[in-house]
Amino acid sequence: MGGDASNRRCIAALWTLVETAAGRAPTDLGDVAAAASATLAQAMGDESYLIVHENCGAIFVDGHLIPLAVDVFAAAKGLAERMQAHGVGEILFDRHVDAADLAHWASGFAAAAEGTPGPTGEARIHVGVRGASSEPVMTLGRQRAATEVGDSRLRAVYLENQLMAVVDERRIAPGIARCVLHGVVESLLLLPGGLEPLTLLQGEPKALRQALHVAIVAVHLARLAGWPESRLGELGAVALLHDVGALLDPARPGEAGMAWLLERGTEDFWLRCAFVSASWRQQAEEGAGEWADLLTLDLVRLAVRHWLGRECAPVEDPELDALARAGAATLGAASGQP
Repeated sequence: MGGDASNRRCIAALWTLVETAAGRAPTDLGDVAAAASATLAQAMGDESYLIVHENCGAIFVDGHLIPLAVDVFAAAKGLAERMQAHGVGEILFDRHVDAADLAHWASGFAAAAEGTPGPTGEARIHVGVRGASSEPVMTLGRQRAATEVGDSRLRAVYLENQLMAVVDERRIAPGIARCVLHGVVESLLLLPGGLEPLTLLQGEPKALRQALHVAIVAVHLARLAGWPESRLGELGAVALLHDVGALLDPARPGEAGMAWLLERGTEDFWLRCAFVSASWRQQAEEGAGEWADLLTLDLVRLAVRHWLGRECAPVEDPELDALARAGAATLGAASGQP
């Protein structure tokens, strides 16, 4: 991911490219596309993609607002207006995009009729079109069950990037974190209102960071223990929401979390979240639930222990303690930590 200066240069280059494709700049389109490709690569840095999205007339690059300063005002304003006119919410540029792809996209984008995103250049440029009922991208609010496929995919990628920025990469390897968060985000987006608890966590950065850590470690331990891949996304989402009650009522976090989560719905996911929220602070024998839920509880407890560090009291069960040590060892190795 590039810095603010490289993001600004990227927006300026993309707008120059669109203006050239529209015939409003007397420069060769190929040359401008080549320059835009180089600028885009610089802004992308080591990431696999770069997302430009528009929200309420403002332009963001990978979630970072582009300030309307003198050097980029016309470009950001022009690109925002063009995206609004075409009903385009986001544009994702893949790492392998080249000058030819950019020229192809710019020609279509400059000439597209209202509501049409234009060509995408062999799937290396993905355009997310906003429907009449689409929500602003920046709002981590209630998700509708049915959204446009392109918009939903780009929204998921944007949320993954947003959450990755919160993860403490000194304790969790970025590769592990991104893999887990992909499944977590997909699980939450499938649920009506699935992002509401994330909105609550986002209001307290420390709580969100801890929740992400617990989710990632719990999934890592479950994979280490042989859980099927099909269950890991939901496990991560349940673990992510394990302590939302602490934000609602610090004196009674378990009860508050359980009540709030049950208000979200009666699907199995919310029931599991409520059970874990109410039970993870208790001793294992005090909880009551199905076998899978009890395993989830154990994994959440171990992940919290990893977050708190070695000063936390050891797990009494030798098998779980061995699992915790093994998981911590592999996480440490992946993160380059002893």
